[in-house]
Amino acid sequence: MNEIAGSLFDTRRSLRRAARAEIVAPGIVRIRIEAGAAEGEDRRWERPLAEVEISDRIGDIPRRLTLSGIGVFETSDNDGVDRALAAIGRPISAVDWLEQRWPIALASLVAIVIGSLLFVRFGLPVAAELAARHLPTRIDRMLGRQSLSALDELFFEPTTLPEERQQTLAAHFDSMTRDLDGADGKDEEHDYRLLHRASPRLGPNALALPSGIVVMTDELVELAYDDEELVAVLAHEVGHVRGRHALRQMLQSAGISALAFVLLGDVTTASSLLSAAPVLIEAKHSRDFEREADAFAKNWLAQHGIDPIRFDDILCAMEADAGSSDAAGLARYFSSHPPIDERVRCSAP
Repeated sequence: MNEIAGSLFDTRRSLRRAARAEIVAPGIVRIRIEAGAAEGEDRRWERPLAEVEISDRIGDIPRRLTLSGIGVFETSDNDGVDRALAAIGRPISAVDWLEQRWPIALASLVAIVIGSLLFVRFGLPVAAELAARHLPTRIDRMLGRQSLSALDELFFEPTTLPEERQQTLAAHFDSMTRDLDGADGKDEEHDYRLLHRASPRLGPNALALPSGIVVMTDELVELAYDDEELVAVLAHEVGHVRGRHALRQMLQSAGISALAFVLLGDVTTASSLLSAAPVLIEAKHSRDFEREADAFAKNWLAQHGIDPIRFDDILCAMEADAGSSDAAGLARYFSSHPPIDERVRCSAP
């Protein structure tokens, strides 16, 4: 007789008493109170195994056998429960077997962590890029409208540039976007427009919205030495649009959220973990997008007879201005750019 020692909790009367359990063929669970039963009180019960809820084995946590109308039998003899179940034809599961062998469990945990990190670092960007290629550009246009509305509310003020100056820069931008290589010689999937805004909070900056709109701040126009430097910045922002970086970033963020939920199985905990994602993971991807846009800009400049050093010049000027501006911290956070010395070489002042 393979009895299992434990305690019976009588949920009806909040009593706990020493008891023993048996699991016998053809599938019967028997419970016997060892001591403490009152005169005339039942000391033995049995139930079909199919009506008994047996908790899964998790390490050395006590197992619980819940018997309807009787109570809950709890035991720390996990091996005894496993042997009793195996004796009637219910062997231990593969998961339970692995959990009982900590080196294997530890190796599995390490493999999951490494696999997850590799997926986030390499697999997720590739998956996001493939997904972005097959999503319609109307999503980009929708994101662009929403982004512009939010930016106008939070960061931007009406431009103070003279109309003639705006038209000159718009002509440069239109000339750039007309000859972008697409399926038929032009990129007709995006609505390229140059908008001007003042932004003391962001300082000299330019932002590409998913729809093809590029917003250039008055502060950047004032900082630039000439229009070639501004064209270099515009080429960089067009590189973001062409690469659909905003949509890819959104898809990567969604993928990280889904992965955290799968691994943690809890929305609250996953949300807490993801609060660090922009610093630990997403910032790395944002920097990769910046490098892609840098490469696009320098290639475009070289193809159109403009020395790529003009891109370096304006980035160095923006960096110098940010270092002496109250908006430096906000601007760096907003742009998610890699360190300037990884992108260009600035001459000593």
